[in-house]
Amino acid sequence: MIFLMDSSGSVGRRNFRRMRNFIRDFADSLDIGPNATQVGVILFNEAAWVGFHLSTFSEKVPLIAGINDLRYDKGYTNTADALCLLLEEGFSEENGARLTAAEVFSIAIVITDGVSNRNSSRCDNATTYDTAKAVHNSSHGILVFAIGITDGVNEQELLAIASKEEYITYLKDFNESTFGTARDEQLYDLCTKSTIPLEASSSLTGSLEEGGLVRYELQVPPQFQLSLYVCVSQGEIQLYGSSVILNPNSALNDFNTSVNSTSVNPCANVSIDGSSSGSQTAQRDSIFVSIEGLDSTNDYTLVTSTSELPGDNNERGSGEPPDVIYPIDDKECFGLSCVLIIVLIIVTVAIFIALVTLCALCLAALAWRRKKRNRVGVADGQELLEPQLSSKKHTYSPQFTQDTR
Repeated sequence: MIFLMDSSGSVGRRNFRRMRNFIRDFADSLDIGPNATQVGVILFNEAAWVGFHLSTFSEKVPLIAGINDLRYDKGYTNTADALCLLLEEGFSEENGARLTAAEVFSIAIVITDGVSNRNSSRCDNATTYDTAKAVHNSSHGILVFAIGITDGVNEQELLAIASKEEYITYLKDFNESTFGTARDEQLYDLCTKSTIPLEASSSLTGSLEEGGLVRYELQVPPQFQLSLYVCVSQGEIQLYGSSVILNPNSALNDFNTSVNSTSVNPCANVSIDGSSSGSQTAQRDSIFVSIEGLDSTNDYTLVTSTSELPGDNNERGSGEPPDVIYPIDDKECFGLSCVLIIVLIIVTVAIFIALVTLCALCLAALAWRRKKRNRVGVADGQELLEPQLSSKKHTYSPQFTQDTR
């Protein structure tokens, strides 16, 4: 996060001190560190210079002291030079920017009370509008917030400076309470509106630490369906999405899914119908996605694409929410697999029991037939034996011979 402080003559020493206190209190409410929020400051009047870089302070106490040491130096207002310096040096890796970390936002907050009246000598005499456009189109993905103080600010210039109109805060004066309100509003905006804009058809890779969070905003044309395909190569992530909520989370979301690299299917696919014309959805043709890291290291790939919906979907009622086709994630796949395996085991056991029963019946039938044959054989043997025995019987009758003498 880099603050661009207006140090022009119209600000004055007293108001500069209030502006500095605002930045100090803002920084004091953040978690400061090399792996947390880093803060830098650029000051500008008729030229721009670096107060300190993102890498200058890695702890909160010296950071607060560094902010208190910032000194006022009046002059003209050259906002273009400050934006040019922001682009050249502010968010460079050698000065502490973490450009390759998907979960890290590059945020600039421009604080000014007037209209830029000088072009940038640093960027070939470019105007504020030119340098602001260069910042928005840079590969650093810088989100620019703007705070305009007093009625002397140029609204069109602030619209050119800020990434979105909703990123602009107007203050009527430099009063401490007014700055306090702005600080709270800006903190809310940073927590809810700091998203990385993506084209509807995009492909990117990211890495998150445990508890790390990254937010994306995808523009979806009306009557089109957005498909999100996310795969995890290491760790586990939780994805939340919404067509209404700027900061979808576990409590507020339209759809969510978790993806684990150790699962059978380490990918998930979500399709969102963007044709809803409900009162809330119609205000923004965007899908907001939050990805949270759940393990110590979480590497993921996100691929998005759009496809035109069939004609019959174009007649959706105005009050109906967007269609969400939930993916069959790895947990559901695991549950279905378990059910199929259990059914297969039950069928196999039933077939086995049936075969065993059939074999037992066959064996019993064979044994019964053998036993029956044995009984029939014994009976026949007795009938054959009795006639034989009777034929061998002899009756003995004594024979007397007549004595012829």
